[in-house]
Amino acid sequence: MTVAQTQKIIAYTIAPTLDTSAYADGDVMGTAATGLTLHTGFPSSRVSGIIHDVRVLDADKEAANFDIYVLDREVSMGTDNAAVSWSDANALATQGIIQVTTYLTSTNNSVAMVDEADLPFLATVSGGGPTDTAILYFGFVSRATPTYTAASDLSIELKISLD
Repeated sequence: MTVAQTQKIIAYTIAPTLDTSAYADGDVMGTAATGLTLHTGFPSSRVSGIIHDVRVLDADKEAANFDIYVLDREVSMGTDNAAVSWSDANALATQGIIQVTTYLTSTNNSVAMVDEADLPFLATVSGGGPTDTAILYFGFVSRATPTYTAASDLSIELKISLD
């Protein structure tokens, strides 16, 4: 008899704080690495999982390509709306890059899907004892020249399972 193991997939939403001036291809998007609290109460020093799918809602209808850097710790990639200028040590925090490249555009917004990204990750756990918190960090790099109307124009939903 074969027993199928099922994973619980949870949807998490993150939103980088954007500049409303035009970005150039290769610019950092957002003022800092965006942290996503995955869970609290972990006893170990690392938590692993998989990012399965990504959905991007672009409320400004820019439909601009960008990269999502999955990071194992909070690092600076450089200044918002300027070229990536991080150190070699900070670049080593990269666990993977998810490219957002295809949008469906409506009259009001654009939606992009990255299906089956299936990117494994390790999140660092911080705190002390039963209230430890697992946080995964993300950085964003423009691959186009968008000009967002509001700092909150991008909303990114990640479907994640934790091991």
